[in-house]
Amino acid sequence: NRHRDRGYAIAEVNRLSEGDFRKMFRINKAGFEDLLSTLEPFMFEGNLDMATRSSGSSISIRTKLMCTLRWLAGGSYLDITFAFGVSKSAFFSSDNVSGVVWPTINAINEAFTIGLPIHNADKLKSMAEDFAEYSNGHMKGCVTAIDGWVARTRKPFQVEVKDVM
Repeated sequence: NRHRDRGYAIAEVNRLSEGDFRKMFRINKAGFEDLLSTLEPFMFEGNLDMATRSSGSSISIRTKLMCTLRWLAGGSYLDITFAFGVSKSAFFSSDNVSGVVWPTINAINEAFTIGLPIHNADKLKSMAEDFAEYSNGHMKGCVTAIDGWVARTRKPFQVEVKDVM
């Protein structure tokens, strides 16, 4: 097994400016620390003895959260696993102890409730109106958005794309 230096990436991330940290993880440093403390009760670190023999260290909850947020922010798993010293199999594993992304997402799902009023049409309509106003009328019929927005698309008609097979 290969020894992995997981501390290097954490040290480099700690040196990031507030702006670069926010660009990289889509959350500010204080928000990250709050999120980490909220998720810690729902997450597990691996067996330190076994991990030390296998790869040199266990994957910390901080590392799991950084990897997951970076991936959700659009990072490539190839770059993330390389930078944070995590194997591809651990990155995508659903195992609560050795996994990275899916156990972190599960912890987020356990720790937070979105709670949209899906059975209250009047409340949803009111939320959609508020969101349309917030988006200056660009997003009608939408009650919320997470890190972006969705545009309605349609398949082009054959006459519009004559040279496509």
